[in-house]
Amino acid sequence: GSLAPLAGQAHGSAEQGQQIVVEARARGLIPYLADAVPGWFQATLAIYDGTWHYQTVDPEENTSSASLSVNDMGFIYISYSLYNYPDSQVRFAKKEGAANWSIENAASATAIINTSLAFDSTGKPWIAYISDNDPDYNAKLVHWDGQQWWDDMLTTISYQTQASLAIDGQDHLHLAYPCWHNLCYATND
Repeated sequence: GSLAPLAGQAHGSAEQGQQIVVEARARGLIPYLADAVPGWFQATLAIYDGTWHYQTVDPEENTSSASLSVNDMGFIYISYSLYNYPDSQVRFAKKEGAANWSIENAASATAIINTSLAFDSTGKPWIAYISDNDPDYNAKLVHWDGQQWWDDMLTTISYQTQASLAIDGQDHLHLAYPCWHNLCYATND
């Protein structure tokens, strides 16, 4: 809602019992996959700051599984997959300030089902993803150590699913994913 100034108050004076109300507004960010050509998609970011603005993140076609994070400085980070038969890549895109999008290949796999992006307390990115290694699927984790990306196998699961990654204040990883008719949880705590 909108706020109206207090009537009769000049230059910030206040009377006992009055309250100060502060309203903060942030811009809305939505990563999505634009249907550039039928059957092919491009990673795109929609930014709302009163009006919608659209940015192509990656001009490559056939991207999917976008996960978004924004840090305290307003820098934007997106993990997603790029499918190039027979291989796929986990990609990490960043836009820090007014700079153009910077894109890195973080990992490669046969087919990547989804990505989930989180940051540790030092600001380094971690990406959980599911890869299709017929007949099974693998839950995997890739992270940046400041020099290079490291790709680790977490577990094998028997069907296609989505995973969600979170990192707590002590840098413990928490991964949730559906497994059959249950919700599975993994941690390094």
